[in-house]
Amino acid sequence: MSPPVSTAYHLSDEQIAVAQKKLIEQRPLIRKYWSTAGELVDLFKFGEVWISNTWAGYQSSLLAAEGIKVVEFIPKENAEGWMDSFMTVKGTTNEKCAYKFLNMMTGEAGQCGVANVNGYSVTNPVAAKNCMSEEQFTALHQDDPDYLDSLLTLGEPRPPASGLHQYLERRESPVISAPDRTIGPGPAARRA
Repeated sequence: MSPPVSTAYHLSDEQIAVAQKKLIEQRPLIRKYWSTAGELVDLFKFGEVWISNTWAGYQSSLLAAEGIKVVEFIPKENAEGWMDSFMTVKGTTNEKCAYKFLNMMTGEAGQCGVANVNGYSVTNPVAAKNCMSEEQFTALHQDDPDYLDSLLTLGEPRPPASGLHQYLERRESPVISAPDRTIGPGPAARRA
């Protein structure tokens, strides 16, 4: 029996042995464990694979640019998600620079870069709306908080009896403040 998804990062030795056995059993079905976007694009381009996981549409857009049509879908088991984050080290001597960077990344320039270069959904949909078409905004689920709750985010902290979207809402408020410094989209960008 497979371990529950909620414990995938906290497996017992017995659960690891079961997973290892299953991976070995399925090895003939696997062409490659890819590690870069280019690797996956080449695997599709040269007909070596027909189905794969992907990074939220990034590889699909690269394949489309090559004239290769792909269809993205979410399997019945659901989709996995992850969150990237930036932090500053306590006591850094470059605190002012760190805050400038964090503010840039959560502002329009950073959010638009993430959305338009990587094809990822972003934290601050208000800023992103200024650089996304309506179609892209919808495709990246920027207007669908229920989609965030549906993602399997293994190992992410999740308060009891609370969806992931609610957790992110708290994180979207200015989370770091200091004299004349804040990060986060601010009150105007928070979703109701």
